[in-house]
Amino acid sequence: MRLSGHILCLFGCALLATVPARASFIYDFVFTPTVTLAGNSIQSFSFTATSSDFITAPSALSFTPFEITNGVTSTWIDAGESSLVGQNGCFVFVAFAPQILPGCGFNATPGAGLLTLNSPLPSLTGQYAFSSVWALVSGDPFSAVGANGMTVGTTEVTISASTGGGSSNAPEPVTFFLFSTGLGLLLVVPARHHVTSK
Repeated sequence: MRLSGHILCLFGCALLATVPARASFIYDFVFTPTVTLAGNSIQSFSFTATSSDFITAPSALSFTPFEITNGVTSTWIDAGESSLVGQNGCFVFVAFAPQILPGCGFNATPGAGLLTLNSPLPSLTGQYAFSSVWALVSGDPFSAVGANGMTVGTTEVTISASTGGGSSNAPEPVTFFLFSTGLGLLLVVPARHHVTSK
């Protein structure tokens, strides 16, 4: 094999090392209140969830805990799950994971949110408007009794793809480097041996 052939081979192997990882997905949630059902209105807030693929149901959601407040009372939301009601997709967020019940059910104490969509969960990037109700409750779940804040609104969910992080099945760059180096040596060494044996 000529030297130019070795160079082309090594160049091609090096290009493999630049292949990006398979995209993970970022879900940006932004809640906008519209109607207060009880107590003081829960204020607007936002948070982000990530997934190695489009979120399907049922599955646990991965996000950094976030706080909801009505300006007087507040609580942290640290667990969430996707689910279905019939064919319609939904997200449930609660303060503690054991409060999540099957089929978008949950215990709202001390705080929770229910997001529903009149269609299955999205399988394309873009922006989706979920009807939602968020609550801060110190008494009976989702009743006026003990409700510090129960607010209906819209949660805009923007789904975007990212290759810069998150879970991926693609090999690590080091793996590509070792592969390209090894393949280059396998092709170069036999060629050199063949020349010197003449």
